[in-house]
Amino acid sequence: QIAFGYLMIPRSQSEQSTTSGAVMLKGVGGSGKSLMLKILRALFGGDEELSCNITGADLTSDTGLHDLPGKRFIFIEELDAVFNSLAQTRFKALVTNESVTRVQKYEPTISKVWNVKLVCTCNDVIRTYSGDSGDALQSRLYYFNFPNAFRGTELEDPTLLHTITTEELPIVLKWLSIGVRAYLREGKLITPASSKSVVTE
Repeated sequence: QIAFGYLMIPRSQSEQSTTSGAVMLKGVGGSGKSLMLKILRALFGGDEELSCNITGADLTSDTGLHDLPGKRFIFIEELDAVFNSLAQTRFKALVTNESVTRVQKYEPTISKVWNVKLVCTCNDVIRTYSGDSGDALQSRLYYFNFPNAFRGTELEDPTLLHTITTEELPIVLKWLSIGVRAYLREGKLITPASSKSVVTE
């Protein structure tokens, strides 16, 4: 709940890197990670002017971050699929509010602090490269575990996204407002106790 409250608060250039972080949805396939991204996108940035979806592989491409301008959220799917030293450098810069270069064909190259918040899915804990860069990044990744697969079982509900973002929206917004107050009270992101074990596995 605190993590969702954190996502609702606009990020500014004055935000301290020690309070910033990336929300990491970690779990097996079919466990609801992608559904959570869709819900977040619908709630926080349903149109492409506020958010963009990229993959872990885009962090290794010169033009992979071309959609950054004007975005408030970046949703990164399967971050651990391709996570080399270049991906780590760019990802850390986004997480800790440092300058990142954006390249777009036929447009000027821009290097700046983008002030975005990140939500990522991964199948496993991100294994960072050793050194100060990796240590600094690892301490700012906040994991939320999705241990159970629902796809293809009797528990799978194909209408869940529509239900949450329409019929249950007032309840969700009230729940989010509690998260905002909790984050402002704590002043930092917190990995739930139920998910802390995934980091040390």
